[in-house]
Amino acid sequence: MDTKYIFIYVALVVVFGIASIFISKAARKKANTQAETYLEKYPNAAKVYTKSGGFIISDKMTIFKVDGEYASRFNDKSGEGVYVKPGTVQLVCEYEWTRPGVMYKSVTKSTGEVSIEVEIKPKKNYILKFDKKTSQFTLDLITDEEKIAGRDVE
Repeated sequence: MDTKYIFIYVALVVVFGIASIFISKAARKKANTQAETYLEKYPNAAKVYTKSGGFIISDKMTIFKVDGEYASRFNDKSGEGVYVKPGTVQLVCEYEWTRPGVMYKSVTKSTGEVSIEVEIKPKKNYILKFDKKTSQFTLDLITDEEKIAGRDVE
C-alpha cells in the first residue's frame, strides 16, 4: 500500500475523531441549557432517576415526555434521569429488557410507550421502576438513607 493512502486514511480518522468530540460537546451543552431552562421555569422541580444496566440480562428505563413536553434530562454522580415539576404529572415511559436467547442471539422485550400519572412533591428524589411480575411501573420516593447504584443521592 502506498504511503500516500495511509496518510489520507490517518488524516480522515483524526478529522472524524475531532468532529465527534465537537458534536458531543455541543449536544451536552444543549442538554445542560435545556435543563437550566426547565429549572428556571420550575425551581421546585423534583428528580426522577431511571436505572439501566445489567450484564447478562440488561434493562433500560426511558422517560420520553413529561406532561406532553420532551423530558429535561440530567446526569449527576448518582445516576441519570429527568426533571419533573411538582404536582400531578403524566409521564410517557418505556421499559425494555434483553436476555440471551436459545435459538437467537438475544431476545428483547419492551412495554412500548406507556403513559402513567404520578404525584410529585417539590425538590424530592424519586426512582422509576418496573415490576415484570405485575407489569406495572412504580415511582418510589428516595429517602436520605437510600442510595442509587451504590452512590448517595443529593
